[in-house]
Amino acid sequence: MNALAGLANYSDDDEDNELGEEKSQTQTPPQKEINKESIVKEEPPAVVRQHLNATDKARKRKALLTPKPIEGIDNWGIPAEPDTPCDSDRLEKVVHFLSLRSSGHRLNDHLQRNKAFRNPRIYAKLVEFIDLDETGSNFEKEAFDPHGFPKEAYIDGILEQQRKHAEEKAQAQQNRSNISFVQSQQKASPKPQPPSIASSQPPPSPAASKEQSAAMAAALANVAKVKSRLEQQQKRSSTSSSSQWDERERKRAHRE
Repeated sequence: MNALAGLANYSDDDEDNELGEEKSQTQTPPQKEINKESIVKEEPPAVVRQHLNATDKARKRKALLTPKPIEGIDNWGIPAEPDTPCDSDRLEKVVHFLSLRSSGHRLNDHLQRNKAFRNPRIYAKLVEFIDLDETGSNFEKEAFDPHGFPKEAYIDGILEQQRKHAEEKAQAQQNRSNISFVQSQQKASPKPQPPSIASSQPPPSPAASKEQSAAMAAALANVAKVKSRLEQQQKRSSTSSSSQWDERERKRAHRE
């Protein structure tokens, strides 16, 4: 019986432990959910702070972009709303446009799908059709006159100047590549010779000419003396060589 009681007690303890573990397991998930809820509850202040920062930045940007008031002019010169009734034709067009917009029709989508508007030159044609001044301004000419600049300052004038420069450059290159040929029958004109040094010098005086002639005569006399001496030396050398040869021949004949 005691053994059965011990078994019973053991089984009860095990069941209690298992129940405790199940309770602990079932109780842990709510703690995680509570943590998630706490995290979710902590997020809104950061979002609100970010939203406030964005609105503050937008407010500051709007204040910076707001134009300064003009002295003596109310509302920057913008006229007030007219009291006269609107034109019936214009009102009808506006009502028609609003009805198309409410029905889901978009003019921009219609233009994008239309192949006729895919032409890259359609913009220039539309501007020309409605006679739009692209470079115009609402300011007075004394303050700002966009048409006061010369033609060379606009894109058309710049392109024209570039085209002229390109043509002049191409023409210069063509002229540089041309070679002028000369016929063989034509005689080349004599080249002008530079003036000689002697012609540029003044004529010598009579005394200088006498000195030059005397020096020339002395030089010729010295040359004649040197020439005679050379001839005498050659004769002596030839006679001495012939005498030596004859003596050798005599000795050879005597031996034989």
